[in-house]
Amino acid sequence: VLPWDMGRQDVLDFSEELVKQVGRPVILPSGDTSRVSASIGLSSRGFEVASAKDLLEQADFALFRAKEQAAGAVVEFSSRHAESKRREVLVHQAFKNARLDREIHLVFQPIIDTHDGTISRCEALARWDSPEIGMVPPGEFVPIAEKAGMTQEMTLAVFRKVIAQLKVWPDNACIAVNLSAQDVNSQQCTDLMASMLIRQPPSLRKRISIEVTETSLLTDFTEVHKNLMKFRELGVKIALDDFGTGFSSLRYLQELEFDIVKIDRSFVSSIESNDKSFGLVRTISRLCRSLSIACVAEGVETREELEHVRAAGCHLVQGFYFSTPLTAEKMLPYLTGEESFEGMGTLVPVPRRDVA
Repeated sequence: VLPWDMGRQDVLDFSEELVKQVGRPVILPSGDTSRVSASIGLSSRGFEVASAKDLLEQADFALFRAKEQAAGAVVEFSSRHAESKRREVLVHQAFKNARLDREIHLVFQPIIDTHDGTISRCEALARWDSPEIGMVPPGEFVPIAEKAGMTQEMTLAVFRKVIAQLKVWPDNACIAVNLSAQDVNSQQCTDLMASMLIRQPPSLRKRISIEVTETSLLTDFTEVHKNLMKFRELGVKIALDDFGTGFSSLRYLQELEFDIVKIDRSFVSSIESNDKSFGLVRTISRLCRSLSIACVAEGVETREELEHVRAAGCHLVQGFYFSTPLTAEKMLPYLTGEESFEGMGTLVPVPRRDVA
């Protein structure tokens, strides 16, 4: 793309200028102003490559990292990226060969009703123990699965385990399952999940909730709506996760008839120091109450955060303040009431106003 005799700094300067020029406002024929942004990934033969294809893959890898940063980032392929790329290839290959029904296991993070300390439901979180490369954190294997279009098999394995767990847990136990954008936009995936559910009694189906993020609704709203309604017709609850970080359209709350809204942790983490965050949590909580939607505050990690979200009217909370994700065995005593979460006894009582 660029002359071979260009030095490294010249290439970086060129890239920065290119990003700057692309980002200049454009006056449309209508008179409106439009802006676009660009990210750049670049690579040179500073690393051993066998072909031009390898060089392009390095630049593409750097571009992927640039997109994770602020708009307009320029990222050069580095030794750190080379190691990360080798690891990604290793994890990708191991995931392709994985027998997920055996290798995936679940942990559960409770959602606490702070009125009485009971567990409203548990969010199922996948953990992968590969016999080839050992324990792989979800922050590593989930993006690789999504990038490779391999989330369906993982989601179905998780769903089978959730159903099996509900059959042995007490009848009051409820579990939330996350669906990726690929899952919720896939007729095949949602059909397979629905076929599992339809074989279960209604009493079990109503103990399951499906969590989707706002961004997963932006691709094909009509298809997503159709797919989610399969679950609603079977008695499964639908939750909107990370509310406030995406488009936050009230259309979603109206047309998809969510049962649960989860306020993103970014609002909770700043709720002590930022009056606007407190106001937003309070507003979302009131909106949910007026629509008969349960409202959950995510990412509560301190006593102060807990008191602030409760003062804002949100009494269902999830976060490390009460518990890190637990195995099924460690969660059981909390479900049966044999154990309780620390800190509940000192909470100031508040009037019960949440929906069931």
